[in-house]
Amino acid sequence: VTLVPARVLGLEDRIGSVEVGKDADLVLWSGPPFELTSRVLAVWVSGTPVTQSSSATR
Repeated sequence: VTLVPARVLGLEDRIGSVEVGKDADLVLWSGPPFELTSRVLAVWVSGTPVTQSSSATR
């Protein structure tokens, strides 16, 4: 959710932007996410890095 929908929902203090203390699930891509040649470089779930060996990726 981006900032405007978070504000509409009254959740801008928890979600909607990347800031210290906010909830975050993020994916870092090597290029545009819908390009076939792009790959995932890193993943964070609830602000915690997820590795390939993690149960979250199975």
